[in-house]
Amino acid sequence: MNEQRPANIPVRPGGDPRLVVARLVRLDGTEVFLPGRSVRYSGQSHVMVAVGSPVEYFWLRKDDVTDAE
Repeated sequence: MNEQRPANIPVRPGGDPRLVVARLVRLDGTEVFLPGRSVRYSGQSHVMVAVGSPVEYFWLRKDDVTDAE
């Protein structure tokens, strides 16, 4: 899985929530692109995204998250 926690996790959400497409890499190496929304930002390097129903949260590198709009 390409989930990666940043070194410093912000306590409060930073920035406006946006609709995004998250690139998740499964343990077998396959890639899945899922719609979601941004929840938190850690500087310029990481984004916490919420995807699915029920909602799951993942910290991803910004390179793995694209704006949906």
